Amino acid sequence: MNKVIIFGSINLDLVTLVDKHPTSGETVSGSNFKMLAGGKGANQSLAASYCNQVKSYMVGAVGKDTFSISALANLANSKLNIAGVSHINDTTTGVALIAVDKAGENTIIVTPGANHAVCTKQLDAINITDNDVLLTQNELLIIQTFSAHNLAKQAGATVIHNAAPAHKITLKQLQNIDYLIVNETELEIVANGFEIEEDTPLKRATALAQITDTRLIVTLGKKGAMFVSKQDTLHEPSTTINVVDTTGAGDAFCGTFAANIAMNIPTHLALKKAVEEGGKACTHFGAQKTSH
Repeated sequence: MNKVIIFGSINLDLVTLVDKHPTSGETVSGSNFKMLAGGKGANQSLAASYCNQVKSYMVGAVGKDTFSISALANLANSKLNIAGVSHINDTTTGVALIAVDKAGENTIIVTPGANHAVCTKQLDAINITDNDVLLTQNELLIIQTFSAHNLAKQAGATVIHNAAPAHKITLKQLQNIDYLIVNETELEIVANGFEIEEDTPLKRATALAQITDTRLIVTLGKKGAMFVSKQDTLHEPSTTINVVDTTGAGDAFCGTFAANIAMNIPTHLALKKAVEEGGKACTHFGAQKTSH
């Protein structure tokens, strides 16, 4: 059975509801405070684990503190293999401070803690093959993330990188990435690094694909997502949903897409399934759903 290896972050999310997000220097009141498991890597790995036709592995780190128990609870109770998760002395488990407004939109502050102790050596115990998929994000040290890409490509695996939080990527780094997943803001930042100044997501993605020969997946929120390569452009619309909380929607999308690619599902069908699961993630509170 093919594998999805998620090399990424594990956090505990401290979430509160607000009437509106504060501006600089402003204090607002929150309500319904919750402590929820999160972290882009953990969220994506849990989403991938719901696809029963692949084996899902989480590789990351937590601190040796009480937060680690809550951060790992959902992963430990899932079908995920979490043997690649290290417990690090003298640091804290990663924490995300999240405010969610009435429309379900969020603002997030992340303190990485043990996530910045994750290293590619942790991948040694996993036999990565050319049938497998490596999925990464930007909440680990970037040098470790791009080193993991290199290791996976040497093994012939497919590399999927979610460039979130946003950062610029060089052409050399893109050469080890088979699919780059970005939202509209992240796309603009990556495109700016190549001096692309087009004024729409489609134009930016098309120009970036032509210059770098990269396969792009662009998430568009309520508008769904699109796939753009040198040869093809495909838009997958979303369905109407009752939005409760958008936290983790992009992660559900990424984990589902990666698992479907590992199952050798055609890209357009993997995109459709990812849009569906990303939408479902908006219908519950918190970044992780504990059942599927």
